[in-house]
Amino acid sequence: MGDLKAVVAAPPAWLWQGILLILAGLLVQWGIRRGCRARDDLRRQARELHDELGQLSAEVAGMAARIGEAEEDLSQRADTWRDEIAGLEERVRVLLDASSIETDLTFRGRLLWSERRYADANDVLSRAIESGNPPAQAFYYRGLCRMKLGRDQWSGAVSDFQVAASAERAQPDWLLALGQALIRLGRWREARGAAQGALDRGATDRSAAWTLVGWAEEGLRQHELALEAFRQCASTYPAAAEGIGRVLTQMADKATTEPGRSMAWGDVFRHYTEAISAAPRSSSLRVQRAAAYVHHDAEGEWGRAMADFSEAERISRGRDTSVFRERGDAWFDKGAASADLELARACFTEAAADYMKGARMSPPTYAPVFRTRLSGVYQRLNQKELALEQARLSVEGNPAYVRNRMCYVQCLLWNVRWGDARSEAEDLFRLAATHSPHSPSGVWAAFFAVAASLSMLDEQHVTHALVSRFTAERRALPEFDPSLWDWARVDEAVSVALAPNRSLARAWDLLKRLLVTRWPDRCEPAAFSEMERELLAAISPSEHQASPN
Repeated sequence: MGDLKAVVAAPPAWLWQGILLILAGLLVQWGIRRGCRARDDLRRQARELHDELGQLSAEVAGMAARIGEAEEDLSQRADTWRDEIAGLEERVRVLLDASSIETDLTFRGRLLWSERRYADANDVLSRAIESGNPPAQAFYYRGLCRMKLGRDQWSGAVSDFQVAASAERAQPDWLLALGQALIRLGRWREARGAAQGALDRGATDRSAAWTLVGWAEEGLRQHELALEAFRQCASTYPAAAEGIGRVLTQMADKATTEPGRSMAWGDVFRHYTEAISAAPRSSSLRVQRAAAYVHHDAEGEWGRAMADFSEAERISRGRDTSVFRERGDAWFDKGAASADLELARACFTEAAADYMKGARMSPPTYAPVFRTRLSGVYQRLNQKELALEQARLSVEGNPAYVRNRMCYVQCLLWNVRWGDARSEAEDLFRLAATHSPHSPSGVWAAFFAVAASLSMLDEQHVTHALVSRFTAERRALPEFDPSLWDWARVDEAVSVALAPNRSLARAWDLLKRLLVTRWPDRCEPAAFSEMERELLAAISPSEHQASPN
């Protein structure tokens, strides 16, 4: 009891130490709990801040997207308003121009033109011209109508523009229209003269005139002069920028050394990048740069090309059909060059998708271009009926375009419709002779006609005159290159049909050899005439009787 009192009265040091340790432990536990609570609070606040930042980022992205959509919408509306204003201005000019109402028919024709009723306007203006003493404007506006009505009308448009431009009070713009029509027909020197004449007469749209000069010089293979002409235009003029890019691309292709080629391609891509920076909303410039990437085909450039195509499609909202044409061509060429059948099929499928989009988005006058390409894809995919259907639609859309007719005849042969193919081949030959006598299309038309006649397995359909027409067309073009047209499906179908008949199979083999024989020095080889004689002998009735089917 005494000891206890002594301890209480004077606690030993070890007791104080124990008490201090207990208190320190309690204090540490309290600090740990306080720290954990503070840590949890900080984590909670951090999560809240993170969520708030995420919401703000989403709102900012949404606002940016809405701003982009608003900008595109305003751009599209501005384009629509410009078109409407241009139409209204044209109607006002028609109403205010006293010379346009010298005849009621000319006045009505101009009004129909301003309403884009080109066929009706062409008919009315033709009546005005035929009525006697028409104003020069009647020829000018009929020429504009003819340029809108298809390739078969372009020569007539040139004649109309020439009459209008030769009038006493001719306007510089009429010479520009003449130059544009001549460019489309490949009459480069005449086009250059018309554009220079427009510049000399003080054309208001000088960039358009210099662009025509540039395209004419490019057509004449005068690359430096073409660049000089294009560079006379405003730096933001899209047509001139495209022209410079195409000329630089052709110059890069012709570079003979690797350092020169590398430098030339660098100039191409540097030009397109600068042009796109100056005109960021130009879809056509992106399409041209993408096509250059595909053509150059260096490492990584396929991906860059696809990115440019996608951006051009986005900018134009799918209305720039050159995106689908160039991208479809890129996929098609990649598939045709691939030895991997699965990869080739995948590429052809992508090409078909692009061509189908282009056919849907194009105006009726241009959709046949895509349908002919689409038919070619289906031929590669071995889909006979689809290929024939697209070829038929292309001819219905533009029966005057020779390439459409060639594709249709080929599909008819592939589908073993010999009589229809023979009839269409005859129509194709007449069309080709009208457009350009002794042209490659004339050779193909005559060749297809003989092929269809042979496939009928009836000697009365294969006449010496038919063969002689083909050889005459072939002789007129000694450098004719059949590799520029894919006729493998025709060879496949006709070879199978004629295999049972030795004489006709021999005739088919001779016909193909006549097709592919070339003599660039214009000195006809003796073998050509000998093969012609053998072919004529093979199709004679006696030969058919000697070789049973």
